[in-house]
Amino acid sequence: MKSIFKELTIVQLILLLLGLFEVVCVSFTFLKLDLTTLIIVYGMLSMVVLGYYIRVHGRHSFLLCRPKIRMTPVMVAALLCIAFQLYVVICYQHNDADDAWYVGTSVTTWQSGKLFLYSPYNGEPLNWANAKDYLLSPLPVFWAVLSKLMHVHPTVFCHCAVPVLMVCLAYGVYYMLGRELVGKAYVWYFVLFTGVLNMFGYYSTRTTGTFLLFRSWQGKAVYCAILLPLFFYYVLKVFQNAERRWIIGMILTSLASCMVSFSAVTLTPLLAGAMCLTYAVYKKDLKVPLEMACCVIPNVVLLTVYLMM
Repeated sequence: MKSIFKELTIVQLILLLLGLFEVVCVSFTFLKLDLTTLIIVYGMLSMVVLGYYIRVHGRHSFLLCRPKIRMTPVMVAALLCIAFQLYVVICYQHNDADDAWYVGTSVTTWQSGKLFLYSPYNGEPLNWANAKDYLLSPLPVFWAVLSKLMHVHPTVFCHCAVPVLMVCLAYGVYYMLGRELVGKAYVWYFVLFTGVLNMFGYYSTRTTGTFLLFRSWQGKAVYCAILLPLFFYYVLKVFQNAERRWIIGMILTSLASCMVSFSAVTLTPLLAGAMCLTYAVYKKDLKVPLEMACCVIPNVVLLTVYLMM
């Protein structure tokens, strides 16, 4: 356990906390426990994980990192592009019809203190048979938990705070991915290019830019704009050097993806399977693809639960 935690990066720690919420929330939903119990148990587990992580890393903790940053014109342009998008999501609001479920579930959970007990549409008892995929991907409950802790109404939190957080996380992932695809020297060109694509991506309601800038509090937006590129990043790292920490990153990303959107239960294994096959053919090695295939274990478990409900 100590060796695993020692290899975890900050990004993987966040993924671990999201995956932990998936396990706790889904279990508590079937046990029909309330929101307060969920907050207490998940909060305690998160503090234990975070405390152990800091203890294991010790003086090499990220809190002591002092990276040297040299400003360049393209870096300034990329940051201005991101700042403009932050201005848009802060000062303007997009009302989406899907909020009737996503934000409605957060509000219903926050107000009633119950987990998937009432329908956000009409307040009647929720029929689980018609909402199985949402029960197994409880991102709206996660927003309700954060809203409860911050004493902010979920509607305000989802429309004002979450978009800022998601945009920042998304471009952090794009920076990581850009370093692998184009190298450190051209990474800010990649970030700037991605930012421009996102700003002019409203030629469809289903593009990554549309999801990120208009519907970032919805699970499918988090999955498409952040977690799916992050999963591809870890795949690239495995192709370069099949270290255990990168395979762990794939597993944690897959679990966190299942928490935000049930679409990940089927889409992530497709990408993982294609990458495993590519690695096996290119490297002529079966050991690493079998290890990479472990990332779909959460997906298989949730799909089994879904079919049994």
